[in-house]
Amino acid sequence: MSRIKTLNDMADLQRSGFGQPSPRHGLKLLYWFVNNCVEVTQQNRMLSLCSPSTGDFGFRIFHNRDEGGKGHLLPDSSNLPYYELGNLSASGAKSLPEYVREKYTGFQDKSNTDRIIISLESGTFRSIYVTRHETRSNFDPSHTFCVGRKLVRTIKNLQREDFLRAAKRRGNVRPRCDTKLHAEQSDRNHLLQGSSRSQLLTPHRTPALSTPSHQPYSQDLHPHTAPRHRLHPHKHTRTLSGFCFILLFLLTAAVLLC
Repeated sequence: MSRIKTLNDMADLQRSGFGQPSPRHGLKLLYWFVNNCVEVTQQNRMLSLCSPSTGDFGFRIFHNRDEGGKGHLLPDSSNLPYYELGNLSASGAKSLPEYVREKYTGFQDKSNTDRIIISLESGTFRSIYVTRHETRSNFDPSHTFCVGRKLVRTIKNLQREDFLRAAKRRGNVRPRCDTKLHAEQSDRNHLLQGSSRSQLLTPHRTPALSTPSHQPYSQDLHPHTAPRHRLHPHKHTRTLSGFCFILLFLLTAAVLLC
């Protein structure tokens, strides 16, 4: 038998994984047991408020036998009997509250795998253990823990919902479905990629420049339209020829008159 670790606080209980995940009932069973069957005195004694020997709430003798060749599950209790609590198929277990039994399926499955085992001496709990079934007939030594008095005091000072929330491992709390989150992210990526592709394929259109009505048209924009003040080269030739003809006529008339 290996050394059994003691759970001293909520962090230890959380890391142990006892009673997790649903439909396991161990955490609810432990909360009920501590608040209804245990009283911690100022002398740090854990008095029993229930009667395990009478079979109340499904208590029954636990035989600390060899667990499949792995040795005894619990230390020798010096001939003090061990009692087991938590088998929801036991007749007295129907006296347990509904919140402890609500996930029980009626089969030998994970809804009925957790147990509390105690040793009792003169009305005082000598030790409190939590464990789980490894197989239908054997308990799991690697998931067997001793519940310390400090943790018992802590549990008694907590409301049930606060205790259950604090005792659950973070890995058992899934905020949302990872598959759904992945699908939503993929959809967003496709939309972004599609938007970028549309911007690349759609040509950039520059708005047309409007020409103010008070400005004349530019010759560069209208190459076939010449300014009115520019004379055609043929007009210059005809004007010069006419001037020379008049000058020659005047010279000739002057010579004849002389």
